Amino acid sequence: MRDHVGAPINAKLAEKALSVADRIRSGAIKPQQADEVVKVVCEMTEAAMTHFFVKPVKDFGGGITMRGLAEMGVSGSVRAVHFGLGKILHKLDQRQWVMVADFLDQSLVEVNGRPQ
Repeated sequence: MRDHVGAPINAKLAEKALSVADRIRSGAIKPQQADEVVKVVCEMTEAAMTHFFVKPVKDFGGGITMRGLAEMGVSGSVRAVHFGLGKILHKLDQRQWVMVADFLDQSLVEVNGRPQ
């Protein structure tokens, strides 16, 4: 059954997400230090939204106005994610914090032998 939607991300971002997840689990990043986690989730969000919204506009020959609207939508969404996570993550308990690491791990799948 096909039950996931996936978007490619670059290897550097995938490695950064895996590293952040490992550092959460090791205790090197605490909820009070959530800025790095917020940043990596926002980068992943931007990559996925660009893949699903901006890339099709370009691929289908959309004009500069359509591309601008798609990019503006992505930018606004990423800002909303940044704001929301910034308010939530620093309040998590340890169990919930480890769930964030699990989310990062589960968000990445390997395609052709590399995490994406």
